[in-house]
Amino acid sequence: MASLWSFLLVFHLIGLALGVGSATAKVVLLVKCYRDITFVPFYLKVMVPLTRTLVLGLILMTVSGIIWLIRGYGFRQQ
Repeated sequence: MASLWSFLLVFHLIGLALGVGSATAKVVLLVKCYRDITFVPFYLKVMVPLTRTLVLGLILMTVSGIIWLIRGYGFRQQ
């Protein structure tokens, strides 16, 4: 049976992947728009979904981190 710590770790890693991945995609697309001005309409279409994904990842990391702190990190036996 999985413990709370493994669920928190999974949620934290999913949040990290969503946050870092969407932030990286936004930066790459922004650099592409800077170099090619015709790419701006596409950037404006995908900016809102990427921002939502980024915020979701940050929320997952924050919530799992707060629960981790409250529960005591899981490094000791309880």
